[in-house]
Formats: sequence, C-alpha cells, structure tokens
Amino acid sequence: MKKIYLTILLVLVLFYSSLVAQVVFTSDFESWTENIPNSWNGSQTTIETDSIVPYTSSVHGGTKACRLINRETTMKTFSTIPIYLERGATYNISWWMRGKANCRLIMYTGTNATLAVWSNNSYEWAFHNVKYTATENQSAEIVFTATATKLTHDDLQIDDVTITFDHENKNLDIN
Repeated sequence: MKKIYLTILLVLVLFYSSLVAQVVFTSDFESWTENIPNSWNGSQTTIETDSIVPYTSSVHGGTKACRLINRETTMKTFSTIPIYLERGATYNISWWMRGKANCRLIMYTGTNATLAVWSNNSYEWAFHNVKYTATENQSAEIVFTATATKLTHDDLQIDDVTITFDHENKNLDIN
C-alpha cells in the first residue's frame, strides 16, 4: 500500500514539475554544422562566421562551448534561430559565460529589447539569468552581443543556453 501511495506521489510531483517550467530552447553547443552551432546564426547575427568557433579548452558542460571573437569596439551580434513566444508568458533565459567582453542580451521581436548589459571579465564560468514576459504571440530571437573581446581570456565563451516557459507566472488576458 505504501508503494502505491509513493508511486502516485512521485507521478504527481513529476507531472507538476513538468507544468511549472517547460524547455522552449536549449543549446549546449555540442552540435555544429559547417562551423556554426546548431540552432544559432539567426537573422540578427552580424558577427563573421569565422569569429564563431567551437571552444574545447575549458567548457562548462559537455565537450564544447561557443567562442565569440570581436576585438573591435563595434558591436557584433550572435542570435538564435527564431523561437515562438506566447502572449503573457514569462520566459526564463539562462546561460553560462566566461572570458572578457562588453556584453548585452537582447530579445529581438521585430525591435530590440535589451534584457541585460554587463562587462564580462572572468576566467571562471558565471551563471546568468533573466526573465522576459511576452506582450504578444510572436517569433523572437535571443541575441548576444560582444565587443572588445580579449585573446588573453580566450575572447568570450558561452555555454548551456536554456529558455524555459514558466507556467506559474503566465499572466491571464481577460480581454
């Protein structure tokens, strides 16, 4: 009898956790096609393809991360393929980063919405996390920018990018 109750409890917990956060996009930079990481190089990408390289020296997870090289002070962008956002839904965008660069995270939905601005200067991997609530049903790209990367820090590396849909924080639209 205890086993049945424990099994039911486990199923309910798993069901509830699947409702709370659903993965909308994930990239661990393990898979590349023609020297571009899969699910990247969206329409907002302006960085040259030879400045997007697999990084294998000291990755956060797996065997590869993505190295972005832009030693100029002109902003270059690197974006995902389009993802679909649901009106009123809150999305949690998280990633790991190390290296040296001036950075921005932008949500592109036809116009740019800057979600975060920071100066990255670390040899250690750092976790970053922001939230975004969609104002309408729309296609979007997540855009990372990098300027003034430094060879001494192996430029800028990104790994383990995840976007989840937070069911608990969905705003109801009564119109």
